[in-house]
Amino acid sequence: MQENIQEIARDLLGMNISISDVFEAYFPLVDASQVKIHENKESFEICDVAKNIPIHLQKIRNAKMFEMFAKKYSEYPIELFLQDERAYESLFHYGFIAKSDDGKSALTYFHVDSCTNEITDLDDYFLSCHDDKQEYIFGTKNRDDILASLNLDEFCKFLWIRGVNLYMTME
Repeated sequence: MQENIQEIARDLLGMNISISDVFEAYFPLVDASQVKIHENKESFEICDVAKNIPIHLQKIRNAKMFEMFAKKYSEYPIELFLQDERAYESLFHYGFIAKSDDGKSALTYFHVDSCTNEITDLDDYFLSCHDDKQEYIFGTKNRDDILASLNLDEFCKFLWIRGVNLYMTME
């Protein structure tokens, strides 16, 4: 299944996509009837997701945030990681990580409702930048900061915007 999804993602997104093995536990994807709603959640509808992954990827491909991310990072290898979040909501998570040869990475993600096949955070933006050598990590949902970062020549960095230092380090 992972290989099929990887091939579909490459074809639909037109990028060098590989499936991250971080979440191998999610394969094979379980049918909706096998998903157990988290004990602290009220009942909600859960639908199958495997057959709809191509639909989800087509919608993600057309999302403005994905278009900008792909424009900047398409020359780099991109890892797609999938996370089944249907036990908490009826959502399926699609994360994209671009990785440079020098230890830097950029990450964005999307959530798709397994029943409506709609992106639930379509108007939200998220970008996280990591630099392992400089122990730099920062993520934000601030659209202006993300647009500024995506327009920089640097791989993935945030700047001083509105008088706030956006450079952060891991501790």
